[in-house]
Amino acid sequence: MNSIDGGDFGSGLAAGAVSSLISSGMQISGISGGQLNKFGQSDWYNAATIAAGGLSGGLSSWIAGGKF
Repeated sequence: MNSIDGGDFGSGLAAGAVSSLISSGMQISGISGGQLNKFGQSDWYNAATIAAGGLSGGLSSWIAGGKF
């Protein structure tokens, strides 16, 4: 999608990869022993996962020279 919009494919790929890694890391923080821990059961858990993915994707796109 990024290259269709006139952006650079590489910056879009990098932004997607970083966003995915950060979001996955946030998801792991809500799990202990295969079960959701207290943080994982809260509404803050979902909000933090979405915010971390969005912010990290936007920042990494900006750093890589993309248009976000």
